[in-house]
Amino acid sequence: MPTGDADWLALTPEPTLEPELPICDAHHHLWEFRPEPVPYQRYLLAELAEDLGSGHNVRATVFIEVKARYRPDGPEDMRPVGEVEFVEGLATESARGRYGRTRMAAAIIGYADLKLGERVTPVLDAMQAASPTRFRGVRHSVGWDASPDLVKRESQGVLSSEQYRAGARVLARRGLCLENSLYHPQLEELAAFARAVPDLTIVLNHIGGLVRIGAYANRDGEVLPAWRLGIAAVAACPNVILKLGGVGQRRFGFDWHTRAKPIGSAELAAALAPLMHYCIEQFGPRRCMFESNFPWTRCPTPTTSCTTPSSGCPRATHPPSGRPCSTTPPARVYRLTSSDQKGTRQRKSHGHDGAPARAGDLGRLTERGRVTCSSIPPPRQSSGGSPVGRAQGGGADRNRWLPGGRRRRTRG
Repeated sequence: MPTGDADWLALTPEPTLEPELPICDAHHHLWEFRPEPVPYQRYLLAELAEDLGSGHNVRATVFIEVKARYRPDGPEDMRPVGEVEFVEGLATESARGRYGRTRMAAAIIGYADLKLGERVTPVLDAMQAASPTRFRGVRHSVGWDASPDLVKRESQGVLSSEQYRAGARVLARRGLCLENSLYHPQLEELAAFARAVPDLTIVLNHIGGLVRIGAYANRDGEVLPAWRLGIAAVAACPNVILKLGGVGQRRFGFDWHTRAKPIGSAELAAALAPLMHYCIEQFGPRRCMFESNFPWTRCPTPTTSCTTPSSGCPRATHPPSGRPCSTTPPARVYRLTSSDQKGTRQRKSHGHDGAPARAGDLGRLTERGRVTCSSIPPPRQSSGGSPVGRAQGGGADRNRWLPGGRRRRTRG
């Protein structure tokens, strides 16, 4: 089985798509050693820089916690501070320019146990002290499912617990954000949580954690409509931002990691367009951001086939619709400084004026703009499924755009 090393990735050479487009990769990891396939056992600045050197104009990146370099001793609750200290050192080294112009880990997301409630305060204090200018929040993933094929990252129903919500309110008071990764059957729970903590900015990872393996395999006719309903429920909460990417993970049910050579960008775009189209239509491009999830998703796709060096959104969010997602939301959510986002402002070339893009631009990848479940390559031995269809609801930008990029006049 392929492991995603450089030789394998080189089997599908492609030119970089829009090499001049400024990008902020809003989600990647770094670690010294993990028991992963050899190409990923070490992933630090040199390895990230090599991936970033594929031709894209990636100006800044955001580090997301991965339980790396915890403190080896001391109070259990404080040990995750070691990861922030570790990445702050790497970010400082990157800022000196030794690994290129990209500001790696320009923002840092650590881990803290929100079930501590108010007692999470000293943990956040220590993280802020360790990274005074880059620490932006925590990720406390809550993925739980009865399926034995899925990792249980938290106890069932933790989003509704008073302890977790109390910890979340501490984040909100401090102006920090909460990153969350879960499975799509939990999306309604997340929506209820977001309504309960309306002052907290919540960043939902990996298009809401769609699952198409195990108990959810070969059931697209049921699974995709359920995912759509969950995405619509979360999109109705204005304090939730969605990350577009991470779809190369095996739980999404694609077979890309088993192939003799990496998937090409055209096929990748056709596979992702129905999913990305629906997400952007529901959230609007101002509440979506690209993520690479590197190096986890490095194996399924070659770097030059993607908008960021990842299994994120290549032609599936074809310019100009991909432009607002590329830099504006990450810069806003993670409060990147002017030096961090230098050169990442939206350019006014190609007739783009920085206004919200049309989700309908993605329709060129499917027949007459219609997005159907059958256009999503099913898991192996899949029997297909029923239409996903175009969104009936939508984000704030729905129906505001006319063909040719002209803006519809609206009241209010």
